[in-house]
Amino acid sequence: MVGSRTTNGCGPVVTVAGDHAQIAWGNDSVAQGQARTQQVAEGYEALAAAVVKVRQGLTHVGLASEDQPAALEASNEVLAEITQPQPDRTRVKRGLTMLMGVLAPLVAGGSAAVEESTRQWAMTAIEQ
Repeated sequence: MVGSRTTNGCGPVVTVAGDHAQIAWGNDSVAQGQARTQQVAEGYEALAAAVVKVRQGLTHVGLASEDQPAALEASNEVLAEITQPQPDRTRVKRGLTMLMGVLAPLVAGGSAAVEESTRQWAMTAIEQ
């Protein structure tokens, strides 16, 4: 309620509204997770599997710190679009282009620190 006030002399009052809300309070450590299942549009199943596989590998390939969030955002956009009843192919293509652009430097091996296994992983991800 807008304008309402709750007074509690025993401790804080926390009101949570909305789907998928999670709260952790007074913990040394906490692990929370949510599982959501969405239907992938027909014809996009292989793409969804490839994007999920790329997302799973992103934390292990040594992307530049500014590229990690960009890759996650691009993959999120692609996955969100292909779970629509009628995916917008332009949006899917834009997200994939962004994702490939983030992975391309790994394939090119611009840094001596990029291992061959990382180059191969990135190449496979781009080819999919």
